[in-house]
Amino acid sequence: MNNDDKLRPLYDGTHEDDQRSFDQRIKEERDERERRERMRAQRLAASGKTPLPYSLDVIIEKCVMNENSERIEIDFYALGFPDHIQEVNSVERLFHQLKGAGCFEAVKRSANTYFVVSRPNIEKLNQYRASIERTIGKPPKKLIHKDSDGDFFYNGQRIEMEKHTLHYDLLDILYSSAREAVSYEALDAALVARGHDEKTNSDASKKRIRNILTNQLFKLAKVNGEPLQNHALDNKPLIEVVRGEGLRLNNPII
Repeated sequence: MNNDDKLRPLYDGTHEDDQRSFDQRIKEERDERERRERMRAQRLAASGKTPLPYSLDVIIEKCVMNENSERIEIDFYALGFPDHIQEVNSVERLFHQLKGAGCFEAVKRSANTYFVVSRPNIEKLNQYRASIERTIGKPPKKLIHKDSDGDFFYNGQRIEMEKHTLHYDLLDILYSSAREAVSYEALDAALVARGHDEKTNSDASKKRIRNILTNQLFKLAKVNGEPLQNHALDNKPLIEVVRGEGLRLNNPII
């Protein structure tokens, strides 16, 4: 070995290894976040509820199970709101509104996805939930709305269809998604959760959902004796395909 060899630093690829390790951690964190978001969307769709009452029910259930605990952690992904920064901030405001209503003694947001509350007042939580139910129980002035009996209306006219059929449940799932696009995977999981047959693969699931739209919802469901049409008042499809995401109910205010 000459002197130049002695002075030349050995290259062992450490920098690239560190970068690959960092990139792998980022990918794993992103994959986990997407997995939890898919599960959240599936639970919400299967519940048939909108995000706010669903989230309040989760909060109440968690507090009932840990009523005497000094520290109760509630994961954002266990609630019904989508994984957007605006929605996270909305959930934080909700927790502080609950505290202001006497539902908790203290509340704070932890560094991760958890909100921490202490000393819940179950009675006041239920009172707050009931007040929200009274507010959202009023028929919304939207193109499609559902009344307290579970009947759907298009522009104020009742949609004639049997409950618990595939096309009723598909419309109900999309209606409950609060303007979010719902993936075919989440739609199929929600249909199975409601007692419908499970398909063997994703292609079969997509084919079933497309068949429900074409040959059931927009053929069997009737408005004033005529088949429900796949168009909203703004000339957009009533149920639109969102490329790379799934299906979304186009439900404008009227």
